[in-house]
Amino acid sequence: MADTNFVDKVTVIATSWLQAVNDHVYKVGTIVKHYSKEISWTQTGGSAVARTVEKKLYEFVSVKDFGAIGDGVADDTPAIQAAIDSLLPGGGTVHYFDKHLVNADLIIKSNITLKGPMTLVGTTNNNVNAHYENLAALILNSSATISLLGGAGLDGCLIYRKGMSFPEANSSGFTGTAITGSGDDTFVVNSMILGFNKAYYSNNCQRSKIQKTNIDCTNGIEINNCYDVAYIDGVHCWPFATIAALGGATSLQRTGCAFKFTTVGDWNKVTNCFCYGYFRGFWASSVNSMTFTSCSTDSTGGFAGQIGFIIDGGSTDTRLINCQAAAQENGFYVSTAASVHTRLMGCDTWACTNHGVLISSGDVCITGGIQRDTPNGITINNSVSIITIDSVRFYNIITRPIHAAIASSSVNIGKNNDYGNFTSAVVESTLTTPSIASADPINLPPNGNVFTVTGNVIFGTINGGWAGRQILLIFTGALTVVDGGASLKLGGDFVASADSTLGLVYGNGAWYEVSRSVN
Repeated sequence: MADTNFVDKVTVIATSWLQAVNDHVYKVGTIVKHYSKEISWTQTGGSAVARTVEKKLYEFVSVKDFGAIGDGVADDTPAIQAAIDSLLPGGGTVHYFDKHLVNADLIIKSNITLKGPMTLVGTTNNNVNAHYENLAALILNSSATISLLGGAGLDGCLIYRKGMSFPEANSSGFTGTAITGSGDDTFVVNSMILGFNKAYYSNNCQRSKIQKTNIDCTNGIEINNCYDVAYIDGVHCWPFATIAALGGATSLQRTGCAFKFTTVGDWNKVTNCFCYGYFRGFWASSVNSMTFTSCSTDSTGGFAGQIGFIIDGGSTDTRLINCQAAAQENGFYVSTAASVHTRLMGCDTWACTNHGVLISSGDVCITGGIQRDTPNGITINNSVSIITIDSVRFYNIITRPIHAAIASSSVNIGKNNDYGNFTSAVVESTLTTPSIASADPINLPPNGNVFTVTGNVIFGTINGGWAGRQILLIFTGALTVVDGGASLKLGGDFVASADSTLGLVYGNGAWYEVSRSVN
């Protein structure tokens, strides 16, 4: 039988020892805390200087320092906000490492970064399993938003909507705005945003930077009234939250716009961005001198009305460089205003169900790129738009490489297009040459190289030449083109009749005859 007296003695001794240890730890902690203002610490390195431990510790602020629970259930908004508010006006970084419920608006003050533990957010088997609920995250109530003041941002954060389960069946429950830019120079980097109506929204804020971020929301990024260059780079909009549901095309499609820029959008730069399954991929509306470089949009196919890139409103001098649109209804759609220019340089489309490029209004220059596996490569729906198409490769076009849906004399088709395996007429006869009324002098428009001359007025002067310009004049009636003037060098007077032609080239300050035909 055990000696109870011995057990009691051991218990007393152990209790006393533990109490002594606790007292010692408490006293040591108190001493360290008290003297941290005086204890000196020096970083390794030849030029390092001594600082107090207190100042060193203040460089790292955790939401746990302010009472955050981090179980994804308790509302940690007050603790996170307190951590942010604790930093000096000069700014700093607040860290989190667990799952934190954010149940009310969170304000990231100027020059402060809220930093999560991610460099790139991913789950087992390349996101297909979608176990985001197991990762450190900010779980945001859809009625709340994270506001970024000037110079504030998010780095390495996973943000998803409160109440989400993974995988979601579809996007029907996506609601709310995750992040609101409320100042200049805000940023979101190395992050992921899931399950909201809008991932990021700003209005009248300058120089927003969103980089290397994954998004699955009904609408991705919307930036309005940016007067000084927003930079969007390496953003990937994809059905991260629903892909594992294996629900077919409707679970992968999003009814909103992945990247939208409206009103002013002065010199915004969008580079190396991608979206999949969005009703509108990239949308620039009434922006100024905006550039899309190496941006791409893909889809499931069969999404009625889907458009990869939209340039509309008063958008001026928009440039699309090496961009791609696949499996859309229309790859690129331009509907701007008279004399407003849009340029597509080296842009490709394939497997679009209606048009590769559809031009409703505005002037468009298309150079290079490939249009393939679509009914119509490039379609023009406006009779006054000035269109230039050159060095484009067309392949497996079903109806027309160039579809002139309306009569126009403002379409300039270059000599370097490649029509691939197309064997029929590449463009309808609705395209005509510009008409010029005969007069002395004749004033050529700057665009085009084939002109129809109407009327019977004799002339001997033609204005509008430059070195190397070649033109062909087609006459509708009888008149004489007079040889011997200072600006017109012919092989004798040219007596024109209906359907006769005169070919000229400009050089050394004059037009020289190249060819003539008389019917």
